[in-house]
Amino acid sequence: MGRLPFHPAINPFPVFTILMASGCLLMALIRPAAEREEWVYRSWLLVLTGLAILPFVLLSGRAWSLSMGFWPRVAPWPTGQAAHGLLRPHVIGAALSTTLILLSTGAFWLYRRARGPLWLLCVLVLSAAVLTGYTAHLGGEMAFGEPASETGT
Repeated sequence: MGRLPFHPAINPFPVFTILMASGCLLMALIRPAAEREEWVYRSWLLVLTGLAILPFVLLSGRAWSLSMGFWPRVAPWPTGQAAHGLLRPHVIGAALSTTLILLSTGAFWLYRRARGPLWLLCVLVLSAAVLTGYTAHLGGEMAFGEPASETGT
């Protein structure tokens, strides 16, 4: 059995943390006001944990795709045909998810300092979670092949 490449070994962590962070924010919305700050704080810690791991995920993904010849070294994006056309949307999704996670981190900081609107924080984190989940789905399709419905099984 071959060794598991570094990228798929660590990329579940930021996916998990952002999904859990959005769940914590939803709990903050439905729990009594006295518990709200505790749930927001949990969510913030999860987002920060995912943010700390993101550079390793992004760099290992680029290195892995370079090693397989899917990404020309001089190009900022992989070719449109790489990995059956899935790598480019995966990379774009990762870049946009990272941007949303960074914006979420800033929104947490503003919320905790100025008591900004909780709904804005929830929208940013939930958007980051949805886009991160979709990006992970594309990565899973690249790693495990086409969905069963397209293969006729």
